[in-house]
Amino acid sequence: MHSNAMAEVIGDDERERLILEHLPQVRLIARRIQERLPENISLEDLVSTGVIGLIAAIDNFDPCHNVKLKTYAEYKIRGAILDGLRGLDWPRGRNAARPSKSKPPFPWPNSFSNGCRRKTKLPPN
Repeated sequence: MHSNAMAEVIGDDERERLILEHLPQVRLIARRIQERLPENISLEDLVSTGVIGLIAAIDNFDPCHNVKLKTYAEYKIRGAILDGLRGLDWPRGRNAARPSKSKPPFPWPNSFSNGCRRKTKLPPN
């Protein structure tokens, strides 16, 4: 038997049934995340990582907290996928050049604040 909260209450057959029941949810979340990623990140990799999150959700789920398993699993699935992407050091990649610390990454903050100063007639810095 498993040492986690939900796993102690349910048997292996029920655990497997819950995993299979929530697999479409994993695929849906993975597709939503993939839409915002480069094409080289495969859907199947995201789904595999999401399944690990689903299993963790089922094993750690505590029905005493008045939350549905589906809701709890959604957060765990999304978190597992995002953690997996962070492990890839996405979006830059480990070998990509790091941005210079001598200048700001985006020019707009200075132009934005100057525009606000013009409108409010505040003196420039």
